[in-house]
Amino acid sequence: MPKVSDGYLVARRAEILDAAEAVIARQGVAGATLSDIRAEAGVSSGALYHYFKSKDDIIAGIRDRALAADTEAYDDARSKVTAKAALTDLVELGMAFNHGSPDNTDARLAVMLWAEALINERILGTQLSLMNPWWDVVSDLTERAVAEGDLGSDTDAEALAAVLAALSLGATVLESWQPGRVSTQSLIETTSALLRGDLWLQRPTSPA
Repeated sequence: MPKVSDGYLVARRAEILDAAEAVIARQGVAGATLSDIRAEAGVSSGALYHYFKSKDDIIAGIRDRALAADTEAYDDARSKVTAKAALTDLVELGMAFNHGSPDNTDARLAVMLWAEALINERILGTQLSLMNPWWDVVSDLTERAVAEGDLGSDTDAEALAAVLAALSLGATVLESWQPGRVSTQSLIETTSALLRGDLWLQRPTSPA
């Protein structure tokens, strides 16, 4: 038999993960079966088990793929000229991540996994492993922003990380409920204006 190329194996694994994301987004974690995922991917049971032995393995694969994308984004952010620009870019990126995907898969998948994490320790561990690097990068950038004079020395890095994460997490929930109600670009522009302090109009000062 001809040897299967590494590129083929990588592509086939990605197709299974894409299928799993679509099924979980539609049916939830508990409702998604390996049979459903196999059918969505168009592969045999043997092919599916070649890559993943269980649904937990598949969810771990989804996490690892997301973590790789996050890591690349964090590395890019750390290369920005100022920490303020890096933090703003990260929030903009977070706003865009789960918006505008076909059938609203990205937003629904995220919310389904977050809900399952409340009752499933393994899924919770998976989700926290995605969040842990976020705390680290925001802490690093907060320290830089203080040194650069854009944040006060009393800024709570943990609280800032939580607030910035909440912006994109909350936007994902809203997108899962009412996809397309607010365009991704408008969401990014409004969030950026809020972070820059440009959203509110400056009222003229009344004479004394």
